[in-house]
Amino acid sequence: MMEYYNLIKNFAFTGDVGMWTYWIPLVLCAVGYTIRTIKQIQHIKAYELGENVRYVQDLTVGTVLWRVVLTVTPIVNVMALSFSLGFDMLGWMWKWVEGVLDIKLVSKK
Repeated sequence: MMEYYNLIKNFAFTGDVGMWTYWIPLVLCAVGYTIRTIKQIQHIKAYELGENVRYVQDLTVGTVLWRVVLTVTPIVNVMALSFSLGFDMLGWMWKWVEGVLDIKLVSKK
């Protein structure tokens, strides 16, 4: 039990595990949430100018703070990257693979 405690206590965020479980998800979450916030601000401005766009909820301080907490918290940022931002960031790749593999299994007669 004590060795697990020492392992957790001496965990360095600069090693390989730290890079893959903290720093890379932190950077990707920061970029993804920044882009999402900018798009939301642009959408709200377009709605206020009377352009033909649907209404979205207002951007609040709580929303921005929650995105910051999700970004900087270890392991939580991996979950946020996987479930909140994953499809938004990798959706283009999914569509490309579907396009490449769009081969009919049964040909027309």
